[in-house]
Amino acid sequence: MEVTSDAPLVQTDDSSVGQVVEERKIMTLPLNGRDFSQLAYIVPGAFAPRPGSSLGNRGGFAVAGLNEDTNQFLLDGVNNNGTGTMEIAARINVDAVGEFKVQTNTYGAQYGRYAGAQVDVVTKSGTNEIHGTGFAFTRNDNLDARNVFDPYPLANLPEFRRHQYGVTLGGPIIKDKLFYFAGYQGQRQVMFKTTAPSLPLPEFWSGNLSAMPEAAKDPLTGLAFPGNMIPGNRIHPISLKFRPYWPNPTLPGLSHNGSALLPQPDNFNQPNGKIDWTINSNHALHGSYNFFN
Repeated sequence: MEVTSDAPLVQTDDSSVGQVVEERKIMTLPLNGRDFSQLAYIVPGAFAPRPGSSLGNRGGFAVAGLNEDTNQFLLDGVNNNGTGTMEIAARINVDAVGEFKVQTNTYGAQYGRYAGAQVDVVTKSGTNEIHGTGFAFTRNDNLDARNVFDPYPLANLPEFRRHQYGVTLGGPIIKDKLFYFAGYQGQRQVMFKTTAPSLPLPEFWSGNLSAMPEAAKDPLTGLAFPGNMIPGNRIHPISLKFRPYWPNPTLPGLSHNGSALLPQPDNFNQPNGKIDWTINSNHALHGSYNFFN
């Protein structure tokens, strides 16, 4: 048996340009941190923002040459943009996402608030059969190699532990009429990032600034201190109280002469729920709840 079909060459009823990312891709493609928005990169015209931009280190994406903070994110029809940064405000449990569509150009008038991509996310609904999922993912620095940009040697790798876990469950309340879907996702992360702070030299605390290339000027007279030496009686005792909190430099130079671990915890709880009521063949009512703390 041979089945043939002609694919239309021109889309005549809609001028929008975009792509629907279906559930299979959402569930099977690898996502570091379970951030579904990374899947936008498979849509033509979407690319990573330039380094140092407003969302360059937050996982944003840019389309059609526009800034990444011009994208609009919709969650079950409700705006999900963060105030100020315009990134995704509430993260979304990947196991609770039914599909999402990324439109990159010439979309309809209902998307008129934002000039960039329009990302429509629809959460899953229950069906006549009970279905559920459960997941747990763990990353641990004990299995990591040293970051090539970290100083060498390191006594210990920077601590990094990320635990992500969650469940979903959906099914019928009244067969063919009323359905429920509920889910939960949580994360606990302990992470330290290696940084290179600029630390004061030990002699600075006694007023000896001779290692500084610039002249230290007396704020009362505007004249430079002789030899860049501040008299001991001009150093306020309160400022010396900070001395125990500043370690000595471990590297040469006046800037970036130390090494420190900056804590970057990222813990959250995220429940979600959805009710779908099929009133008749022409009308349906949906209500969804999403919370991100």
